[in-house]
Amino acid sequence: MLFSLSLSLLVFSCQPDHNVVPQSLIIGDWTLQQQHAVQIIDGVKKVDTVYNASAFATANLVFKLDNTYSSASVYHPGNSLPNGGAGASASNATGPYSLSGDTFTTAPGISGWFNYVVGSSSTPVLISNTVQITKLSATVLNLHTERSFTVTYNFATHTYIDQSDYYFTK
Repeated sequence: MLFSLSLSLLVFSCQPDHNVVPQSLIIGDWTLQQQHAVQIIDGVKKVDTVYNASAFATANLVFKLDNTYSSASVYHPGNSLPNGGAGASASNATGPYSLSGDTFTTAPGISGWFNYVVGSSSTPVLISNTVQITKLSATVLNLHTERSFTVTYNFATHTYIDQSDYYFTK
């Protein structure tokens, strides 16, 4: 009886971790469909807006087998700026990524449509930068990013938290 209890505990503890993401799922070309951007300055939410893909807003993200990625975006709002949001912008990023179990890292960040405004010419001091896969399948990739940093202006140090939720499809 004790042996069978020990054996059943061993089998149960060796079950695969369902939070582990297979690296092969992330490989390929992804197209951004939507970005939800939030910016908090000194604990006060200053921006909370959603951008959708359109003829004026395109972005892609490519993950390669060699553990590198590239990301590019173009945003041109035309004559209207939603919620006082960003003006025309373009950005790109390339670098390494790592996906091991449920730990995901990229350096630098992911390009999206919203470029956060810092409001200072001083150099930001990074506190933390995280990227989390919130959903991944053969056709859907959702990411949550959060970057916090400080900037000094007007003789005071201000804390920024920039958050984005990205919704990609393959």
